[in-house]
Amino acid sequence: MFKKLKFYIFGVLFSLLLTSCGLNTAYVANNCTQKVIYDFMGGYCKLGDRNPEKLEIMYQPGSPISDLQNNLDSQTKFTFIKDADKEKDIEYLFEGWYFDKDFKDKVDFETYRLPGKKSDDITIYANWNEIYGKYFDLYYVDVEKENQEPTLLASIRWAMDSEFNIDRVSQASISDETQYNNFTEIYGNGNGSYTLIDMYKDKEMQEKISSSYVLTLQDSHLPIYAKMIAGKYKVINTTSDFNSYINSYSALYNMYLNNDLDFANEGYMRPATIFGKTILGNNHTISNWHSITEKSRVSGNTYSYGGIFKELEDCNIKDLIIKDAEFTLDYTMSNCRYANFGALAEKIKNTKIDNVQLTGKINYSNKTLEGLQNGNIEYVNFQNDYAIATKYDTDSAITNSKFELTGILTEYLSKN
Repeated sequence: MFKKLKFYIFGVLFSLLLTSCGLNTAYVANNCTQKVIYDFMGGYCKLGDRNPEKLEIMYQPGSPISDLQNNLDSQTKFTFIKDADKEKDIEYLFEGWYFDKDFKDKVDFETYRLPGKKSDDITIYANWNEIYGKYFDLYYVDVEKENQEPTLLASIRWAMDSEFNIDRVSQASISDETQYNNFTEIYGNGNGSYTLIDMYKDKEMQEKISSSYVLTLQDSHLPIYAKMIAGKYKVINTTSDFNSYINSYSALYNMYLNNDLDFANEGYMRPATIFGKTILGNNHTISNWHSITEKSRVSGNTYSYGGIFKELEDCNIKDLIIKDAEFTLDYTMSNCRYANFGALAEKIKNTKIDNVQLTGKINYSNKTLEGLQNGNIEYVNFQNDYAIATKYDTDSAITNSKFELTGILTEYLSKN
């Protein structure tokens, strides 16, 4: 009876197998599996010592093929390559698998199931994208010529899926010698006649990209627009940029303010001395600047002080907004002398200041108030426009500007 039962169970299983395949028993082995052909479309699958252009794998009907895809991704089993001998100097990125050679219908390995019954062999195609040898057009826009159309700077070859930084553009990236000479003259890797301010995806300059922007394959046909300004400038985007300019760059570069700066968390700031430079504020705002006078023990002399700049000589300052500034006066003086104060600068010479707006307040330290009360400081002198303490020439000019200070103790002002 045991032998009959065993034979009966085996017969039922075999019958179910034939029923599920629905095919002649002679072809059960072949027809209960589905042939999936991986076509590498010009690339290769490195499998052992062979580099097959196609890989055929049998798989169960109705089953997901995600496991098979995972195997293909595993470097221990398969490696995707491009034959470097066939395509020299061009790198490719494996993008994905598709059901068609036009790469329209992408395979979703998480949801796709093979047909439940025997059907024609399924072929999926590998999409390789060239990542080097792609060209994009780099245009530049002169910010001082707003109505002028963007000018082609160069057509640049770049590896997609890698960071684009204009400083890394080399002659090898620009195949046209004329364009390369133009690029060098205009930008010149920091030595040209223009300074890069920002880069954008659109000529209206609404969609900004950083210098570390990673170019994708979708960017390969899109232009990049570089906003530039003639001359050598230090572009100021952060308070750290501003501090480094004051400490290091003022002797070398002009200043281009490219962002609003808030100094609320910077502590006391030291006024800077600037010689022969242009400072373009571009109507950006410096807010919450707080400076304090250095303690000065002076006998028999006048003490002068500037809030933002100590001295400006041969400079041009334009389109700058300074708001909510605080200037703490902290003097220690003797013999009834007086102090001069200018909210913008202590002194200027051969300097033009245009469209600068400043609002702020004066704080008197306890020592300053004590000195004023006991006569050690006779008074604190503010010029009529509050901008500067001293002007050393007749050529300097302040135009279209406004300076407002609050907190001034009028009883201690100059009577002149």
